[in-house]
Amino acid sequence: MELLFRNNIQNIPKVSIVLLDWSVRESFHVLHYLNEQSVAREQYEIIWIEYYDRKAKEIDAGLKECASSGKHPFLDTWIKMDMPKDVYYHKHLMYNVGIAAGNGRIITFMDSDAVVSPTFIGAIINSFEKNSNQVLHMDQVRNVNRKYYPFNYPSIPEISSKGCINIVNNKPAGLFSVLPPNPSFIVNYGACMSALRDDLIAIGGADEHIDYLGHICGPYEMTFRLFNTGKKVTWHQNEFLYHTWHPGQGGDKNYIGPSDGRNVSTTALDVRRTGRILPLVENQAIKAMRLGQDNENSISLLELSVSKSESGKWAVDKLKAKSVNNSELTQKGSANRDIFSRSKKFVRFWLLRTKLSYVAYKIFLRQFYKALLYILKANKESPETNRNIWHLPREVYRIRRLLLKFNDYVMWRCSKQMTELSSRGIKEVAVFGAGDIAEILDCIGKILHVTADAHIGIGSIYDERKKGRLSGIDIFPVESLKDYKGKVIVPLFDFFEDENLDKVKNISIDIDQIVILW
Repeated sequence: MELLFRNNIQNIPKVSIVLLDWSVRESFHVLHYLNEQSVAREQYEIIWIEYYDRKAKEIDAGLKECASSGKHPFLDTWIKMDMPKDVYYHKHLMYNVGIAAGNGRIITFMDSDAVVSPTFIGAIINSFEKNSNQVLHMDQVRNVNRKYYPFNYPSIPEISSKGCINIVNNKPAGLFSVLPPNPSFIVNYGACMSALRDDLIAIGGADEHIDYLGHICGPYEMTFRLFNTGKKVTWHQNEFLYHTWHPGQGGDKNYIGPSDGRNVSTTALDVRRTGRILPLVENQAIKAMRLGQDNENSISLLELSVSKSESGKWAVDKLKAKSVNNSELTQKGSANRDIFSRSKKFVRFWLLRTKLSYVAYKIFLRQFYKALLYILKANKESPETNRNIWHLPREVYRIRRLLLKFNDYVMWRCSKQMTELSSRGIKEVAVFGAGDIAEILDCIGKILHVTADAHIGIGSIYDERKKGRLSGIDIFPVESLKDYKGKVIVPLFDFFEDENLDKVKNISIDIDQIVILW
């Protein structure tokens, strides 16, 4: 590891911004925006971490220009980790280097190719002044118009207009109040995360397990473990990041660890089910700080944080075949998403398919009605009179498309879960909650039996509000779940409205019985 630059900071900053690169960044525009903030530059520091041995000439030139003009350096710490070029990059290792290098009370991990407004840093500071017992996320507005590549400094209104794919009611679609913030679907958990440095150290920092190599995962793995300690997860409703198209933005040619099929780490998702707090593989520098053994100076801690003893396991040649196999499995799963295309018994199949379509249509109408009321209310309260005429039809169309896409995801996720359980020889499962998801799972189980000879079904439903039967399945009181010995599916498409998961855990059933449906 080489410390290329370290600014002599006089005062302890409120925020440390950690930016990552693994010799892929073509543009360093984020540094421009981070140096044009409404708060004093002394209130925050900027840390740039390079994984390999690249010394970006753009950063070098920028620092020299700042020195010659007498300006505050446009970054405060520049670290070159000098990791071997034949190993995959590991963002979680870089996060830990950022925690060790940071001086701020708050650590912010964010996309290093993003655009932010002048109020970005101030919004983070104000949020933690109001509530320090939180993990703060900021969603990202994404534009796919290629006219901004190479990056040509478009304005935020330009990024939010033509080519923008996820704006609803002037917010990223994930923050739209009638849709659940599901980690696998809508919100961007990897765009920007902020937490107190002491809280990050207390959970052992970022997990350096091999499952988190490459593109899979991000700071949300720490979010889930912080959530298990009692921290509240919040999404800023007024401050966002902005991202323009560039080649490889989806993480091309990367090692892909276990994921849910939409590039969300299942190893990280499992943290919420188990309640685990410490990482599977803890960084040695973070461990020393957590145990109060960090008697070394900051440079020694940084060197300790970049241990290369594990990097031999991350070699590209060793993991390339595994990555290809995972990719093939993902593609195979995508090709088989429509499990209904192989019907053998057409009459029964179409009856079940019709019922499933009816349930899906019923869900969509209820969601769309709520969304329409929300949009109409927001437009009525808007001071922009022209907005009622020009924005309303477009936003209605966008939310309709988003709802259809989300419901398609729900159907696919339910199908994937039932198929996976069936492949493990499980013939009967229980469902927590007698709602729409229980009906969907029941239909999918019966359709799998017809089309794929997969013998899996819903044996019972447990609900504290409903009694009787649903689709011929008995509904039992929640308390009786303690006597059930099989797998229990807990639908959790709204991740942080997760009272259901807590209720199931409080019944004291075996943790291995719980199957979370994200």
